Amino acid sequence: MAIKIICHMITTLDSRIVTARWDLPEDFDISAVYENTAAKFNAQGWIVGRTTMSEYADNISEHDPSLDKFVSRPDYKGAYRDGQQLAVVFDLKGKLAYDGCVLPTGEHVLAVLSPAVSDAYLATLQEQGISYVFTTDDENTMLSEALYRIQAMYPHVSTLLLEGGGTINGSFLKAGLINEISLIVCPLLDGAASVQNFVNYHGDPDPRPGMGQRLELLEQELFAGGTLYLRYQVCRD
Repeated sequence: MAIKIICHMITTLDSRIVTARWDLPEDFDISAVYENTAAKFNAQGWIVGRTTMSEYADNISEHDPSLDKFVSRPDYKGAYRDGQQLAVVFDLKGKLAYDGCVLPTGEHVLAVLSPAVSDAYLATLQEQGISYVFTTDDENTMLSEALYRIQAMYPHVSTLLLEGGGTINGSFLKAGLINEISLIVCPLLDGAASVQNFVNYHGDPDPRPGMGQRLELLEQELFAGGTLYLRYQVCRD
């Protein structure tokens, strides 16, 4: 059974996702709204890109790529404890450094890497107890291969929340791997063209990553203050 991917995001009305720019009321707990909504899915973890993970906690830092040459090596299951949530990070070039394998919020770190990362970087991850799986450099198969290896390592994983940023969300959309969209829309406008949307695919000159994928409304709810919750199933032709 393939892992179900639910893209769970919180945005402004114009789909921007940089929450530090938002002028929110003092009594609006954005984290509580986001986490309480996410809890309904009973997911076994979440997925983010490298940039989002680098900003997640003070004990995560970003460095130069840790690349060497392509060598076939086995995936590695670190110091995972039964029942822990997974924090899956796509860090193909091995740029992130961690202080331990558990995030401050309790999730176990699982890195998705290119087979070209260095042995020295892998040794550092192993010392920290961090799990990792390798994937291909081919955009067409990279994401599906990673999900296959994650489920092979952790067979209990049936659902993961895709939580951005916009670039990795766009890649999952282009690959046809998003099963549902779970979207919290705050009654705000950012308006800056340079600010990231919740789906930002970077690819072909005329990319249409959503082609052949329509949305069917499953759920809607109006929260306090005009915040809207929308949940869609992604239907493919």
